[in-house]
Amino acid sequence: MATNSSHLPPRPLQKILVWHQGALGDLLLAGPALAAVSRHYPEAAFIGVGHPERWRLLAGTLPVGEIWDGGEALWSALFQDAGDLPPGLAARLFGTDLALVFSPRPRPGFLARLIRGGAARAVWIPSFPEGGVEPVAALQARRLKELGIRNSSEVNFRLQLEPIGDGDSGVNPGEVILAIAPGSGRPEKNWPLSHYYEVARALSWEAKLRVVWLAGPAEEGILPYIEGLAAAQEHTVWVRQPLARVARLLAGTQVYLGGDSGLS
Repeated sequence: MATNSSHLPPRPLQKILVWHQGALGDLLLAGPALAAVSRHYPEAAFIGVGHPERWRLLAGTLPVGEIWDGGEALWSALFQDAGDLPPGLAARLFGTDLALVFSPRPRPGFLARLIRGGAARAVWIPSFPEGGVEPVAALQARRLKELGIRNSSEVNFRLQLEPIGDGDSGVNPGEVILAIAPGSGRPEKNWPLSHYYEVARALSWEAKLRVVWLAGPAEEGILPYIEGLAAAQEHTVWVRQPLARVARLLAGTQVYLGGDSGLS
């Protein structure tokens, strides 16, 4: 049992479980660290545990073999201090060579329960800096270096996506797209919607850009205003579209405007 091992297990590995329950932005920022782990263990397949739709964004870029919903009741036994683990959990963890747990703080008990359930080894990776401003990639690179993986911050991580086809995004072939995502998980840090509108109006007329507003859960409260502004300027509005479809739109977008959000 090596919950606090100073190094990762020797190669090769076949099955790496990655526990990451963070928001979209946190998961994407972990991309360089996950790519470095994949490079270190090229034979291994990842099992992503967390929000399935977010994890599916990484499936074309990282060796993600399976995706499990971290909200299932089955996983709750890992948060208990004692008691038997359900047989279904042991079946999930069977054959796991390594479990990587991304969380803000170390969880020794959680790691120990993973190992008790069948993971050969479990280690903690910080998901973001608590009370500091250190970039996530640098923080995780430092932790991976402690575990024996170097230069993870130098990994050039970019999602591998096919741009969405003409017509599917509400634009015509040859049009230059300005995508706007005005919301975030914390409304108090958002730029005023009127500012977004002024920029969108100016660029759509002066630079001949096709404007596509992106409205998801973060924009729920301001959606009527977005739809009104878009209608006044003949802009397109995407409402609650699947993340994979939004990502494919962004892969072919020439200009993007957004705040501090996972989508940005």
